[in-house]
Amino acid sequence: METTIPFLQQPSNMDRRKRKSRQAIELALLELLGSKKINEISISELAETADVNRKTFYNHFSSVTEVLDSVEGNFFHYIFSLLPEEITINNTVEIYHLLSSIIKTTAPLKELLKNIFSNDHSTAFEENFSEQLLPYIRKCMKTYQVDDAIIPYLSKYIVHGVTAMYLQFIRDDSLSAEQFTMLTYNLVLSSLHLDNFRDIS
Repeated sequence: METTIPFLQQPSNMDRRKRKSRQAIELALLELLGSKKINEISISELAETADVNRKTFYNHFSSVTEVLDSVEGNFFHYIFSLLPEEITINNTVEIYHLLSSIIKTTAPLKELLKNIFSNDHSTAFEENFSEQLLPYIRKCMKTYQVDDAIIPYLSKYIVHGVTAMYLQFIRDDSLSAEQFTMLTYNLVLSSLHLDNFRDIS
């Protein structure tokens, strides 16, 4: 198992030995997910694969699912930490670059992500990913002067659509990263073109 997975880097303020054990457990889970579903993995098997004892495992996690939650959390933190802190979406090109940053960063990790998010854990992924994207989508709505009454509905529609598409992109190889970025970009733009919407007032 590759040990330089960028989103598995542990907090630098954590004790070195604890950081190493925690990372070993997360790496072991990713290894096992290559051949098993999450509910088929026991704590004993995970600890053995990580080369730690059960006590060490329980010093960090209470269950196998909690390890997966931690891996997902690290993944979200990693990809969104690469995006600009200030959300300044002032034109459509910026929207494209935002989507491209997320997709290009994660495309090399597709096989790994496929193992993580093909284990009946996609609902949690969709909720977390949607939550992270929502501020950016709402900024788009404001920039394009969308009616405040519509923003909560349209932003939910876009963010959940984009998240479901991203899961599909992870699971199959029919589109390249560039093709998927352009498809997502075009669909987001079409949702922002509200001139033809019927008046809901």
